[in-house]
Amino acid sequence: MPLGEGGIFQPSAAKWNILGTNDASFNNGTGLGDDTILATKMALAATSSANGGTAGGTQYQLDLGTLKLCWLKSAAKSNSNGQNNYTWTLPSSFFSTIQTVIGTISDPVTTANQFYITLSSSTSTITTGIISTGASTGTINALVIGT
Repeated sequence: MPLGEGGIFQPSAAKWNILGTNDASFNNGTGLGDDTILATKMALAATSSANGGTAGGTQYQLDLGTLKLCWLKSAAKSNSNGQNNYTWTLPSSFFSTIQTVIGTISDPVTTANQFYITLSSSTSTITTGIISTGASTGTINALVIGT
């Protein structure tokens, strides 16, 4: 490795001569090997759909390969005293397994003590409940993590 003035590496003339070619090949992608950067990893975008279950609202899904996420936001729900159950219909064939479901209640219009519970989950349906100590209105939010 030739050292230049002050002990700094000095590329040979041959190396300097291919610098422009290398720069151009990285700029247009021809200098990258096949599958070096997968298009699927570069174009990650969440898709959305209307929830067909009783919770209503919108769900968003993101496929990260070995990890899949779906986050859900229901329509506003008016709840009576006691337990009120709602379902989410997950995107068809999206999940192979469900690892966990995390939920919250937000956007309260009528305040009462409201508690979120996940009653059951499968790769096609999530059943959630709101337990309320009085009449209340709120939005259910859930994060589904799976494979």
